[in-house]
Amino acid sequence: MPSAQFWDFTASAIQMGVMIPTVLVLIPWWRFSPRGMVVRAFFLGVGIGAFNALVGLLFGATALGTWLVGFLSPAICTAAFWYCCQLKDGRFLFLMVTLALYSLLCDALCNVFFPRNAPGWVVLRILASLVQILLLYLFCRRRLWEMLDGNQINWAGVSLIPLSLWACLMASYMPVVLAEKKMPPIFTLMITVAAVLIYVTLYRFQRATLEEAESRKNADLLRSEIHYLEREARHAQTIEQNTRILRHDLRHYTGLLRSSLEGGDTASAQRVVEMLEEKAGGLMRAGDLRCYTGRPILDMVLSRAEERAGEFGAGFQVRITLPQELAMEEVELAVVFSNALENALNAVRQEPAGCPRDIAVKGKPLGEQCSLEFSNTFTGTLELDKKTGLPRSQAEGHGYGLRSIASFAQKYQGAIDCQTKDGRFILRLLF
Repeated sequence: MPSAQFWDFTASAIQMGVMIPTVLVLIPWWRFSPRGMVVRAFFLGVGIGAFNALVGLLFGATALGTWLVGFLSPAICTAAFWYCCQLKDGRFLFLMVTLALYSLLCDALCNVFFPRNAPGWVVLRILASLVQILLLYLFCRRRLWEMLDGNQINWAGVSLIPLSLWACLMASYMPVVLAEKKMPPIFTLMITVAAVLIYVTLYRFQRATLEEAESRKNADLLRSEIHYLEREARHAQTIEQNTRILRHDLRHYTGLLRSSLEGGDTASAQRVVEMLEEKAGGLMRAGDLRCYTGRPILDMVLSRAEERAGEFGAGFQVRITLPQELAMEEVELAVVFSNALENALNAVRQEPAGCPRDIAVKGKPLGEQCSLEFSNTFTGTLELDKKTGLPRSQAEGHGYGLRSIASFAQKYQGAIDCQTKDGRFILRLLF
């Protein structure tokens, strides 16, 4: 009959075998296709099994063999996941700590019923892993994706929270394992509930962070509108002042014109007329305000974007025809314009020197819906999330704009599409 040491070694050996499927269920951000990742995960599992068998042959089912399998197998798998995962920032650390915590929670819960060196523990641990995968798939996976997709907060720092809980549980679990005893049920239940509450709190905190970012975006829009209105007020004052000057000087020009005509000096009269036409034409051009859509807030956002594009020599083209009646508030649509144009301006600004820089905005009604297209010159590479269809953001604090636009499209039963074509990034929105 197998000894207690054998079952203790087996308990450590199966850890990665039950965790690899959990990782595939929980993480969507891979460098390879889903089928390719399944194949790689299979070979990883086979490799870990071979490694564990080799350790068993070399050291036997001893305490040293158990510790080597328990520590080196997770280290090898973590390195493999790091290589395959697209996330190379604090989010990867947060995911690995989360998986370690939930693995340890499963171990502790199983230890409530059987000691770790009993065959019942191994069987229960495999069953608990299947239940864990099902629960993560049904209730936790998408919420975790929402938390991590935009990379809005410092996940490396946030990882300290579940890591602290993992360390607390490990400090309580290891003495019980070494003593070949069972975990206290009440304490284990409390730790499990605490872990669930921590992740619920983190999810709510991330949502609050996102809402705060949207509020800041709206505030920026209002500040931009105020800036635009103040600029137009100063512009109107300049026009009024120039009009007064021209009105004051008009009698002098007419006097010069009369004198030139009475003296038969038609050349001088012609110069006076040309000067009057020049001043009047300049005054008319100064008072010609840009009107893209006929809607003040949208025109303000577009005018502000054109002004910013001109600061670094980028072209700016607008061809928009909007329906008379909109299904949403103009402010909502203005936020969409502001987000899309901000992304376009940032992308164009980062284009290498000597490359063309251009931004184009198009829009037209399509039956009962409306189509918008924002495009800009783009020479980089675009990586789209296969789940959302949106470009991935690897920088902290980025990713709000497109998610806000996608939320707008979803709210009004629309669609969003991002792609690159002929050296341009194109964002299309149907709502």
